[in-house]
Amino acid sequence: MEGLIYCILVLNLLYIVVFDCWQRTISNKAIFLLAVISCFLIKQHFYPISLAIALAVLVLGIIIFSAGICGAGDIKLLFVLIPMIHHQWLLLCFTLMFALGGVLGIGLWLGDKIWPQCKLSAKGVPYAVPICISFGFGLFLTAITH
Repeated sequence: MEGLIYCILVLNLLYIVVFDCWQRTISNKAIFLLAVISCFLIKQHFYPISLAIALAVLVLGIIIFSAGICGAGDIKLLFVLIPMIHHQWLLLCFTLMFALGGVLGIGLWLGDKIWPQCKLSAKGVPYAVPICISFGFGLFLTAITH
């Protein structure tokens, strides 16, 4: 049963990545599915520290969203993913997320300089890509170590 849950989780993360690259939005239905999956995984492996960090990210994210720095979908995605990951991997996940986001942002900026007619960064950076990659890696590490 747990293997099926992880398969659905991976497919949903891939869907979120593709949809964010294409539309620059994150579907609330996909977030809801992640929340349901999260409930199943948290039931088996509850990490109170990770839940506290998720709540702190949500509060900070609402402030950052209000300032117009990032999208609400990114915050919701982080809020749902963090409780599924053991707290020992969260710093690695955040570091990887920021590094991948920087590489993606620089890549889009360079793409705009090389091919200005494409306007690659006009809609912003699809930050679900680094979030899903880094926290998917954290989910993998959590699954094999706990």
